[in-house]
Amino acid sequence: MSIYKSYRKMCPDVIVNERVTNIIKTVPIRVGYSTIRVTLKTDKLTDKTLTSCALTALSVVCRKGCLVDIVDVSVKSSPKNEKLRECIPVERLFAREAFFYNTVLVDLVEFQRDAGAKKEEGFQGAPDLIAASLDEGEEAIIVRNNGSEWTPRYEKWVGELTKEHVVAVLKEFARFHALCFAFGKVNPEKFEGFKMELQGGYLSGLENKHSLKIIHENLRNTLKFFSDEGVAKKLKKFDEEVDNFMENVLNGSRDGEVVVHGDVTTNMLFCYEKAEESHAVSRAKFTNWQLVKFGSPVFDLAVFFFTNCSSDDLSNLEDFLKEYHIHLATSCKEFKCDADDFFSYEKLQEHWIKYAKFGLALTFLNFGILSLEFSKRPNANVEDLSCEEFLESFVRPPNDDFIRKIKDVAKYCVANGLV
Repeated sequence: MSIYKSYRKMCPDVIVNERVTNIIKTVPIRVGYSTIRVTLKTDKLTDKTLTSCALTALSVVCRKGCLVDIVDVSVKSSPKNEKLRECIPVERLFAREAFFYNTVLVDLVEFQRDAGAKKEEGFQGAPDLIAASLDEGEEAIIVRNNGSEWTPRYEKWVGELTKEHVVAVLKEFARFHALCFAFGKVNPEKFEGFKMELQGGYLSGLENKHSLKIIHENLRNTLKFFSDEGVAKKLKKFDEEVDNFMENVLNGSRDGEVVVHGDVTTNMLFCYEKAEESHAVSRAKFTNWQLVKFGSPVFDLAVFFFTNCSSDDLSNLEDFLKEYHIHLATSCKEFKCDADDFFSYEKLQEHWIKYAKFGLALTFLNFGILSLEFSKRPNANVEDLSCEEFLESFVRPPNDDFIRKIKDVAKYCVANGLV
């Protein structure tokens, strides 16, 4: 039986093809082994939050003589439903992510190493790319899994990480943003080249016109739940302005720009200290970089805060912003730079007032899906699903979790002059 057929027999639900299978067969060579024999054993689906592609975890057993090594990989592949390419920019999303891993991340990590930054203090918040396929209909991103010590950790799927988790994410953001600022200072032309490749981009895994329509419909569907007329009035005005705001966010040029992840909603893993009886969070890592773009650090901070913070933590966001900037300043020192030359705390506050509503818009876009049970979320791998049916599944009557979260975020934004 061929490796392709045995792979399909063991893991029939994974969306894979001959091209992707052939790439997986080269994994032993890519990780330093001679290719003697490769067998694949299935593992559970590791991420049920992805709606526009398939993600499957695999273990590749590599043999070289008597030596055996197991390489854990994640295979993200394009959806089986070809009709959905009308509303999902599959080819461009995979191309952006591959460019980030193949070029941006490689150059940033090399710069970090050459600058002498301490490994434990440097950015380690993205997985390692093994291979990518960008052929139409056969798109795939294959990355090395981070090991069993890295796990998703949520108190609930509907928001609310603990404060300890929030701080771990802020530290990794600070490391990455400091790295981007320092790299841009030393390599301005190359950094501008990254920007040219990643300019524009997407608000979600959908074409932007569909994302904006979902934002409008979900926003309007929740207005009736606001008894405070002042908040409702501000949201109606935001509804009128959000298209122009998002256009400026995606295409505007501004100072204080870095590479941003674009979707730090649930795309996070956490590593915990191994000390006995200790469950302290030691590091955070970001996965699924398909919405990578250039922009203010506030883009990622606002999306993360508004999706994952409890109502109590939302009321203390200023403290979190201060903590983020302290870690940004510390990380900049690793590159012999001063954070105030790039992004002072005053500029962070200015950007927060100007751009944090990006997080509000994406809350309306994403939270309807994130508050649903897995079985009720739209799935691009259902072959008979039309584009219209797929898009309609993003706009549903709001449930209690969605209403609670939207109320918390909207009230915070109005009270702090963000909308």
